Amino acid sequence: MRVPSLHHLRYAAKARAYAPVTYLKRVVLGRDPYWRRYFWNRWGYVTPADGVQSPPRPLIWLEAYGGEITQLPTVCRLLGEEFPQVRLAVSTNNRFSFEFARRLPALEQVFDTPWDLTGPMRRALRGLRPSALAFVDSIKYPVLARLAAGQGIPVVLINGFLSQGWKEHAFMRRAMHMGAYRQLTAVAARSEEDAEHFTELGIPADRIVVTGNLKFDPESVRLTDEERRAWLQALGWNSEDPVFVAGGVRLPEYAAVAQAFQEAARAVPSLKLIIAPSFDHRAQLDRLSAALGGDTARWSDVVQGRGGRPVRAVIVDTFGDLPKLYGLGTVAFVGSLIYGSAGLGHNLVEPLLHGVPTLVGPYVGRWEDIVGELKQIWHGVQCLDAQALAQNLQAVLQSPRLAEQLRLHIRELAQRKAGAVERTRLFLRQSLAWR
Repeated sequence: MRVPSLHHLRYAAKARAYAPVTYLKRVVLGRDPYWRRYFWNRWGYVTPADGVQSPPRPLIWLEAYGGEITQLPTVCRLLGEEFPQVRLAVSTNNRFSFEFARRLPALEQVFDTPWDLTGPMRRALRGLRPSALAFVDSIKYPVLARLAAGQGIPVVLINGFLSQGWKEHAFMRRAMHMGAYRQLTAVAARSEEDAEHFTELGIPADRIVVTGNLKFDPESVRLTDEERRAWLQALGWNSEDPVFVAGGVRLPEYAAVAQAFQEAARAVPSLKLIIAPSFDHRAQLDRLSAALGGDTARWSDVVQGRGGRPVRAVIVDTFGDLPKLYGLGTVAFVGSLIYGSAGLGHNLVEPLLHGVPTLVGPYVGRWEDIVGELKQIWHGVQCLDAQALAQNLQAVLQSPRLAEQLRLHIRELAQRKAGAVERTRLFLRQSLAWR
């Protein structure tokens, strides 16, 4: 008999405690169609978007947690090219990622991930009848993995990572205690180190393929010349103006980024700022604007022509635009890394794909290997505190030689990391043998 872990018991209690409150707030009293659908999706009421077909086309259920949803354009492109007959449905865990996924034409269905309990997940599997289940990055839902595997559905992990210490991370405790990874039929691991850690979990080595990091797909972040001109025109900025892009910034980092920008702007008066708060801190946008002196606009207003007069700083209040916005940058800073965080830091690869010199904080987590390579050129890439961020930002802006050295090294790094897309394509072709 399977004994539930304490982590799972807490999770189940939370789900059931929220149910009556959520039903009253979102279904009975709510008027927003998203939140009504959210409630029913969370309890497993999901059916194929195109109804029952005769014969039904195969469906792949993709599960992408939070920010990992930004890998879907690449994953969907590969699946669509390899298996044009299949339908693609994705589940995710918040409204930001839900709305991002809905903009992807390759997806026929987007829904909120059901509670990872036997009843909701069994109900969702019965409604969708997937031919395969694919997790992106890691497994957060062990019950779903177990039930799918028990029904003979191939369960694969795409772009999987299991770096040192990740097994003990708070995000992973429940999945680890419930043996989620033992349900996998195939794993596309980012690195040899990740592959070794997967085997330590009991996954047979012949089920693991090292494909590289799928985040190093330049197509996923490419900023066209037309987009660049249109965005700069909407912002009212000159193409020669240096731009500091700070992405994934958490609440404790607001003051540090504002200080760094304001000090650098005194030395480089034409400097502009694009700052994208971490999506779970976007309720604090007014506080961020105040820290920047109020001379700000919101990106959603800019792109819709409501920006008004040009400003020095733009706050990104949308989800999914940041990867391309890094392409406007002269220097970037990747947030969630100055102060210790429950997460693992924002995606460091996105600015690097644009060749932008990038600064980080001391808490680099899963990006330690990449940061180590960047520090071979200049140790100032890693800023140990807010003052170091301000000083090192100015150093890059005022030293064209240093900036060019960093850009050359970053391009070389990105080229060495390339190839993951085609290796992942081969992995999908071989692992989804159900076709």
